[in-house]
Amino acid sequence: MANRKVNVKKNKQPKKRAIVSRPARSISPSLDAGAKEYMELIRDPCNAKLTTTIWPGANGSIVSRFEVDQILYSGATETAGMFVFCPGTNQTYGNITPLTTDGTLSTLGGGIGLSPGSTFLTNTAGSVRAVAACVQVTFPGTELNRSGIVAMGVTNFGALTANLSTAAGGGNVSTTAGFVRTLCQHTERMPQEMAEITWFPGSGDQTPFGTGLTTAAAITEETANKNAIVVSVSGFPVSTGVRFRTVYVCEWTPKTAQGLVATAEVPRSRATINDVLIDLHKAGGTNWFINAYKKAQPYLRAAGSVISYGAKLLGPAMMAI
Repeated sequence: MANRKVNVKKNKQPKKRAIVSRPARSISPSLDAGAKEYMELIRDPCNAKLTTTIWPGANGSIVSRFEVDQILYSGATETAGMFVFCPGTNQTYGNITPLTTDGTLSTLGGGIGLSPGSTFLTNTAGSVRAVAACVQVTFPGTELNRSGIVAMGVTNFGALTANLSTAAGGGNVSTTAGFVRTLCQHTERMPQEMAEITWFPGSGDQTPFGTGLTTAAAITEETANKNAIVVSVSGFPVSTGVRFRTVYVCEWTPKTAQGLVATAEVPRSRATINDVLIDLHKAGGTNWFINAYKKAQPYLRAAGSVISYGAKLLGPAMMAI
């Protein structure tokens, strides 16, 4: 039998394994149902389903939504204004003297209008904790006369320490609408429909507050680390003003004299507030809290100019982004 020749390849190299690329791991863990509900409420305080925060502690078994609608700065010489809302204390501040320009000095103080739900909470609640909030700015004048700019931002309440008067009138350092604008992350022309800013909590907002703080007061160490909404408006016509709609969602416990039963609740999520905020920033970008409603469905964006003040025209809860 003839010998069979066998060809042998020299220097045969082992076959290389294909490199499989792996998706980058998310910075934050997957959010559970409780965290997703709370994230949706932060994004859409006006329409989302009411839910508690995800912080530990049974500090507010009753969750309520309040709002205030008011036209400010409509004096015969006013062309600028400053607006500050701190949900963590339910305090609202504004310039206590009329601003004729955005460089006019004035002290920030209370008394420009009731904070959302302040009368009810002061009379009924023993403690309160902020859950979600937003401020919407619209122009109440005619389209022909629409002018000016609106600046909006979320900042640490302590950044305003030297510029807030005490409940008695203070005497603290005055400030200007131009300075407040430097604390804002966004500036735009006076809107044709609506400009909106959504609040998100700071490190100090986990702590509930007593209802005595619903009237304007000086900043303390306890309140300095809470986040506040700041708005600066300027360049609008005199005798016109600017319309502010402030929406506030909070969890609260009733005073003993009310006869209401408050059932203690455990947190509905294992996630932390940082997990929620990281996901919000990842999904919506750095300034997701500015005009978030414009990133929603087209029909929601179109309805922005006709959102009712009081009743809601938009129906069931909808995602803001």
